[in-house]
Amino acid sequence: MSALSFGHLPFVFIPAGPMESGIPNKEKARVRQLFAQGKVGRDELLESESKSYHSAGTCTFYGTANSNQLVVEVMGLHLPGSSFVNPGTELREALTEAAAIQATRITDLGTEYMPIGHIVDEKSVVNGIVALLATGGSTNHTMHLVAMAKAAGIVVNWDDFDALSSVTPLLTKIYPNGQADINHFQAAGGMALLIKELLRGGFIHNDVNTICGHG
Repeated sequence: MSALSFGHLPFVFIPAGPMESGIPNKEKARVRQLFAQGKVGRDELLESESKSYHSAGTCTFYGTANSNQLVVEVMGLHLPGSSFVNPGTELREALTEAAAIQATRITDLGTEYMPIGHIVDEKSVVNGIVALLATGGSTNHTMHLVAMAKAAGIVVNWDDFDALSSVTPLLTKIYPNGQADINHFQAAGGMALLIKELLRGGFIHNDVNTICGHG
């Protein structure tokens, strides 16, 4: 274990160990096709679907829920590095404890007051959209991010998504946009590498507030 610091947040890093993945997406698709053809029964289909998930409460494909983790972390509303950590692990439990501690620090009664209105601004919204586009995330977020921005008094529409997509490179190929699953993304460097590359390329803003401080 090693001690880390996120802004003023001391944190103990506990290695997560190897992450398990579900059955390959091609195998899942194969069983679904066989079921549609009437060549396997419902029990076989449900067994295959269950094996697609690597642990309770998680999924390996990069759908709406996993896209939301990524977007929220890039917008500074999630502890750094806490996306895509499997439940039931020492690291997940440590992150949950750290999140609870930090949540008490950033209230008006704490020592590092940081209300959400000081975090979600035009730059953080752009960061969220760019990260979504750079990873081929869920198209549902063309509605979710619009609504999140509206709640902060910021107007975003699909023309903005279109304009940003024309200059944002696709950096990952995670299922359903590729054969890799979310665990492969995590093993390849995950959020830290993604944010580093987007910052290095000048695609996202660094002069923003987060729940752990500035930048």
